[in-house]
Amino acid sequence: MSDSAPSTTELIMDLLARVRRICHSLPEVTERGDDTIAFSVHGRGFAVFWPDWFSDPRPSVWCKAPPGVQEELIEADPERFFRPAWHSRFGWIGVRLEPPPAPDDWSELTAMLETAYRLVAPKKLTRQPPPRE
Repeated sequence: MSDSAPSTTELIMDLLARVRRICHSLPEVTERGDDTIAFSVHGRGFAVFWPDWFSDPRPSVWCKAPPGVQEELIEADPERFFRPAWHSRFGWIGVRLEPPPAPDDWSELTAMLETAYRLVAPKKLTRQPPPRE
């Protein structure tokens, strides 16, 4: 048995599984797509998982963010955060997932995805706190 690092495909599948777990812990979330996975609630999108992007081959998550957050995060860490194509004008933020996030970064990403969900979900779904892993 080899001690080699996981393949790119294994890494992407692991990252997608973690993002899926976070998103599907929220009420009534659905997803669509094959390689690029879009997450929504009642037909309103709040996050997208990209295994790669044309100009950046690193996997990433794009998610809706409150006003002003996009600029703050990009200014604080431009290597990790970016303005996603098409969605940036609506305040969405891109989060690069390679190198794989540290445990604290997963907590931050979880909070970001929960916030993105609350920004689009019907109020009746956001009244109860999401279950934690």
